[in-house]
Amino acid sequence: MAKEQLPSAELVSLQAMGEAINELVAGKVDAVAIDEAVALGYVSQNDKLAISDAELKTQETVGTAVVMQKDNKELQKVVNKVIAKVKKDGSYAKYLEEASKYTVVEE
Repeated sequence: MAKEQLPSAELVSLQAMGEAINELVAGKVDAVAIDEAVALGYVSQNDKLAISDAELKTQETVGTAVVMQKDNKELQKVVNKVIAKVKKDGSYAKYLEEASKYTVVEE
């Protein structure tokens, strides 16, 4: 995703979220691409960090999955309906904001 959208960038792959943030704070990398809720958590706990206005285009479903038995079409309909509802009524966005408060900054 980042490689395609930022072809001139030198990409570094790090295994742990905390490691990526530590590298960012130490100035070893210029930016990290992480989930919004996690980013909000780190930013709320470190005044040296900020969320960029730049956005990487992603598939809407990347990073989130609901797993169920393949033949359970009734459950699938209910889950899809709930997902649509929480996105539309803003409760998913509210959840992201609340969840970000619980992100632990690794030192």
